[in-house]
Amino acid sequence: MSRSLLIFSGSLRKESYSKQIAKNAYYLAQELKLKATYTDLNEYPLPLLNQDETAFEAFPKIAKDFRAFMASHEAWVIVTPEHNYSIPASLKNAIDWASRPINEKTPVCEIFQMKPVLILSSSVGPFGGIRAANHLQTILSSMGANVYPKTKSYIKVQEMLNEKGSFIDNKELENLKTLLLDFTETLS
Repeated sequence: MSRSLLIFSGSLRKESYSKQIAKNAYYLAQELKLKATYTDLNEYPLPLLNQDETAFEAFPKIAKDFRAFMASHEAWVIVTPEHNYSIPASLKNAIDWASRPINEKTPVCEIFQMKPVLILSSSVGPFGGIRAANHLQTILSSMGANVYPKTKSYIKVQEMLNEKGSFIDNKELENLKTLLLDFTETLS
């Protein structure tokens, strides 16, 4: 695959399980010789979206930078935790900022149009973040993204990862590797 892949988690927590899953995906992408970048949403401390700040002359530089960074990648892998049966506010806020036009020639949701996206989710509970994954799929599809139909939800994720954030069971790592390969093959 020659297309660039952006991998990130929707969590802000330093050692979140979602970040650990995203890092596993990133390391697998490197192993597979894919052109991949891992980022942490903490690298882009976005303010809460306020319509007063989305006017072209008031658009925050950090939001412009984040939007440009996302747009510079041709496909995304997003790992979402589940907060109160949905995606975390940090992820929704990041999506909202990235969707905003930065000048009068840019349409709303421009960078989402036909963007290939693989969604992964995790939760310490028995549903593995599947409700958050479903909400994220609805949001991104509504914005024009091309959401990959296969997803993976990590149920009771705290039991699947060791203290270093690696999968305890190699089968889980192989399943993620297969999913990444299947997703990236659709990008050619």
